Amino acid sequence: MVCPHHNIGDDAHQAAREIEFRHHDDRLVPAQQGIGGFGRSLLAGLGYPIVNRYGLSPARTPDGGPALLDIAGEQDELGVLKGVTTFNLHPHLPHLEIPATVASSVRVLARQLINPQATRHPFVEAGNRWFNVLLFIPPARRRAGSILVCDATLWSAAFGGTGSLAQFWRNLARR
Repeated sequence: MVCPHHNIGDDAHQAAREIEFRHHDDRLVPAQQGIGGFGRSLLAGLGYPIVNRYGLSPARTPDGGPALLDIAGEQDELGVLKGVTTFNLHPHLPHLEIPATVASSVRVLARQLINPQATRHPFVEAGNRWFNVLLFIPPARRRAGSILVCDATLWSAAFGGTGSLAQFWRNLARR
């Protein structure tokens, strides 16, 4: 399990960082925060230069809970998402961007709907409604183990969705 923490405000331009800051609307987090470097370096060293891009606001249900995930159950050969329907509502989750060079060996197990009520964001304006929240990299010739990639925030119960998160954690513990 590799969990690079979200990187917010990667763009060098202050105006772009301000747009992202307004989108996620978390006043406790500055417009720029780059704390996911270790996880990205580890993934790159393993040959999977996945980038945790942006700080996106996840969608909510009408009652304020986390919106349902779009889960690729047929790709989940480890069963880590069995019984899982949501993750949490951390206000700024990253899109796990998969470079074209490794796209054929990385599976997107779950996507999160972006909050349609959040202020504009370039990723959304480019036509994206979903962002990748859980990736699976099956064993390869030179690597016997599987790799799961998600944001470190999915280990926190402070942002709701605890029933599904607990199931996710149980599934992982059983592996």
